[in-house]
Amino acid sequence: MKYYIYGLYKKNIEYKTKNISEHLFYIGITSDKNIYFREKNHRTEQQNKYKLNIINKYDFNLVILWSVDTKNEAEEREEFLIRWFGNQLCNICTSSKDLSRARSKPKKPKGEWKKHSLENKIANRDRNLTIKYEKVLQLIEEWAKNPLETQQDFANKNGISRSKFKDWIRLYKPEYIGLTKRKQKEIFNSIENKNIKTASNIIKEFSEKSGLSYIKSKGIYYKFINKKA
Repeated sequence: MKYYIYGLYKKNIEYKTKNISEHLFYIGITSDKNIYFREKNHRTEQQNKYKLNIINKYDFNLVILWSVDTKNEAEEREEFLIRWFGNQLCNICTSSKDLSRARSKPKKPKGEWKKHSLENKIANRDRNLTIKYEKVLQLIEEWAKNPLETQQDFANKNGISRSKFKDWIRLYKPEYIGLTKRKQKEIFNSIENKNIKTASNIIKEFSEKSGLSYIKSKGIYYKFINKKA
């Protein structure tokens, strides 16, 4: 069974960035067996009136942020994200573990929630990292110098999981989301006279410019051709 950490995002509203936090208003977890019903239930649950008010006003998109193999890991990530985004969210408890306890307690209006200071955010951030924050940024910047290297290969080389490295990018350097695709497209568009060259020659030239294998370059070529890049 897989477990998902998901976010609810406002639907009928303009988006201007790819930041994970833009118009995010709720964090939750569910299993792959219950994902459909969880989305449906959000429209009818009366327990959290703040969440329901947002849904009634904007509607919502449910976006899966990460998938993990155990419920415990899902709950840990959920709690981390709720603490990280603080009063931006309308969650009424810090994790699904606290949900039963929250049901028996009066709900505080969102405006009365304790503000999360920068110091608290940093403390929560560092407590949930397995290595120092400065090292996290160093690794991200090192990868960004050659974004054509897959995150999987880079993570393996540095002894971390790809999912964790992806988490770091999305939380701490969201401007790097899509960096690999942008670099691939830049190289692809730099190839001149593509309309008179054979596919084989274009792939070979892309391979030479990118340093990627012919097989990988071939896959990228057909991806861009299919999308009419």
